[in-house]
Amino acid sequence: MVRGNVTLETDPGRIKALPDVAEQILRVYWWLRKTVFTHEKSENPYLVVEMTKGEAQEFFGGRHFEPGWEMSYSFRGEILNLRRVEWAHVPEYPDLPWWQVHIRGYRHDDPPGLELTAHFEAEPAEHPKEHLDHLGIDVPRGNAVMQRILDEAGIAYTTSPDWPDEPPVVPDETSWASDAEEDTDTGADTDPGGAEGVDVEVE
Repeated sequence: MVRGNVTLETDPGRIKALPDVAEQILRVYWWLRKTVFTHEKSENPYLVVEMTKGEAQEFFGGRHFEPGWEMSYSFRGEILNLRRVEWAHVPEYPDLPWWQVHIRGYRHDDPPGLELTAHFEAEPAEHPKEHLDHLGIDVPRGNAVMQRILDEAGIAYTTSPDWPDEPPVVPDETSWASDAEEDTDTGADTDPGGAEGVDVEVE
């Protein structure tokens, strides 16, 4: 590029540093997230597993969980943030097809281990307004999904005093058909039911 009598050129050395700049920007963002957008820890029911943060990431990551959405709030003391996005049929919210099971983890002293709590909620990127309004947020359902995953893997855990004796039945999301498919179906009942949203602390 020529500006007046001066020729301007791109510095290839600085271009090579772009990945480092992106990483620095990301670090600044995470610092702001934990400094400015931090909530007090919720008092929802939880369970405690004898896992490190890394072991929990490996375990749940092998079951289709991924790092939490980048814009999610940080809760004080939180060391683990994972989610699993799914297409789910929630009868109360037929216009919201995308949901997520969101797991947060904290250090726990007595008994020692990793404290885990989960909730089921509208997926924030696809349904941002509904997510911010906590429409359909369901802690019992999220915790039930997490508990089932641990039970199926034979992972031992202890539960908080307010953990329900009988967790809600979690529908099999793979068994239901879309409205369009149901129009041409043979008439078989494919509606597995769903859990109602409950009033809980903001996640």
